[in-house]
Amino acid sequence: MHPNPTFRGEERARHVAFARARGFGTLAVNAEAGPLLSHVPFLLSDDAGYAELHLVRSNPIARLGQRPAVIASTGPDAYVSTDWYGVDDQVPTWNYVAVHLRGTLHPLPQGDLHPMLDRQSAAYEKRLAPKRPWTTAKMSPDAMTRMLRQILPFRLSIDSIDGTWKLGQNKPDAVREAAAAQIETGLGNELETPLEPNSETTGANPLGKVPALIRNDGPTLYDSRVICRYIDSLADGHFYPESRLWDVLTLEATADGILDAALLMVYEGRMRPEDKRHDPWIEAHWVKISRTLDALEDRWISHLEGPLTMGQIATGCALGYLDLRHQPRHWRNGRPALAAWYATFAERPAMQETVPAG
Repeated sequence: MHPNPTFRGEERARHVAFARARGFGTLAVNAEAGPLLSHVPFLLSDDAGYAELHLVRSNPIARLGQRPAVIASTGPDAYVSTDWYGVDDQVPTWNYVAVHLRGTLHPLPQGDLHPMLDRQSAAYEKRLAPKRPWTTAKMSPDAMTRMLRQILPFRLSIDSIDGTWKLGQNKPDAVREAAAAQIETGLGNELETPLEPNSETTGANPLGKVPALIRNDGPTLYDSRVICRYIDSLADGHFYPESRLWDVLTLEATADGILDAALLMVYEGRMRPEDKRHDPWIEAHWVKISRTLDALEDRWISHLEGPLTMGQIATGCALGYLDLRHQPRHWRNGRPALAAWYATFAERPAMQETVPAG
């Protein structure tokens, strides 16, 4: 696990959900000659108290008997180059998700194998719906018997579950929209500028706007909408389709308006001395956000559920920011369609890899 607590603050429930959905990992145990590793599918129990798995009989781990073990399950990962920051004195890094299931590996009676395989295949086949599920009943008895002789059932009794969610660089929240667009086009993984301007960036970008793209072949671009159009043009993208251009631009502006209002609420609470804060002004911005969320629920769901555009990316980033900075206001209440759309959209790799640190 990463030693920085910034990347280890997620709740156990999220680690469990990730491991259950992934269903695959690296099983590691210590042996006399050194560590042994095996890459295995596994099925997590409903209470996450154990994981079921099987090993081929000739696997060295299968011959060790009961012993401490860990399954490391990993997810999206991406290299992040310093060249994408637009600022000196940074180092490259690698963003990733990893969850460790740690406990004791137990051999099980051979009679437990067939029911375990049925449970595993049912769980994995369910993900391929509407395909008709494969079952062991489709195999001939002789073939099934031969296969069962070759593998052994095991259970990992889980003592602890830890996770690392290194999905951001602790940079300003406002860069996420451009970063997500860059990842979706396949051009890169992060695009940003420092919150505190330096002589290099203010020379190219006098407003100190976040984010900013310093180019070698032209003037610096700033404002996320300008940068996103530029990224889309480089990738011959489709995030601004001509047939729906005005709808896309309007949805993008709507989402950016939510983000602007939410940012102003944060700035008022953080930057002003307590005796100078104006609570009615903060609430007026939340009224704007609520009204706009209602409009998304009532009028924009069909667009959000359509082919991917910049309007959807901007909306996903705005809703993610509400979760990050305004979670107690429960924006999902009364907006089931919007909440359901975001639950699915937030699992896209571009969204996962750009989740801002708290």
